[in-house]
Amino acid sequence: MATLYSEEECRQEFYRLRERFESFPRFTPVEIRFLDFTFNVPDALSFVYQFRDIFWYEVYRFDRESAPAGAVLDCGANVGLSALWFGINYPGFPLVAYEPDPRIGRFLSENIAANLGADTRSHVEVRHEAVMDASGPALFHSDGADGGRVVVGGARGGAETLIEVSTVRLRDELLARGPVSLLKLDVEGAEEALAVDCSDALAQAANIFIEYHSFKGRPQGLEAILAVLRGAGFRYYVENIRKRRHPFLYDNPAETMDLQLNIYARKRAGGR
Repeated sequence: MATLYSEEECRQEFYRLRERFESFPRFTPVEIRFLDFTFNVPDALSFVYQFRDIFWYEVYRFDRESAPAGAVLDCGANVGLSALWFGINYPGFPLVAYEPDPRIGRFLSENIAANLGADTRSHVEVRHEAVMDASGPALFHSDGADGGRVVVGGARGGAETLIEVSTVRLRDELLARGPVSLLKLDVEGAEEALAVDCSDALAQAANIFIEYHSFKGRPQGLEAILAVLRGAGFRYYVENIRKRRHPFLYDNPAETMDLQLNIYARKRAGGR
């Protein structure tokens, strides 16, 4: 089993990475060495803050005793940092890493192959698909980093960034796989449609992480997500990713989102 890293080690590593890459050109492929690993990534800055959240803050840590060896569904696996962390901390747990962007998916596959041992790697399945509320082809807007998304309600960005990707219905995946230790949804705006479509299947999961994105000009769907979680027997904790000092006055035209939250949901004991 790989070495476990202390909070202090990961804190110091984050500050080292941030100092090294905070001025590095965006969307420029680079090799990054961190802890005992080496990743090739398409965008250094997004990787650095993923490292903070995943390795230092450990936002995906769950109680292995309450979810014994069920699969981890990593929806929005990006370049593989979360897959690496799951492999280190939950060896033996089946991991399914979904990443629809073909370019990002190549980084994901190569980083897993180079950094996970053969035994851990044997429990990892990489799927070059987007999880959605239906299967089939879909248009995907690639931003070259960690913000790519299936186009819902109209394209965002230039047409030259739109590509066709395959999708798989998440509800079918949940029902087919049996118990799920953690369902991680970082799907850049598709989370409401997924939660509603999976309302009768979410009980398969012991823990659910949802990164909620509220895009300007689109209806907000937070209440629908929370209602589905409550109805499926979960209690939730909601954390604002970007705190604003004067929310009534804030309006940054350069931002595409007006709200971004982390939602952590855990199965209620005894249905309460």
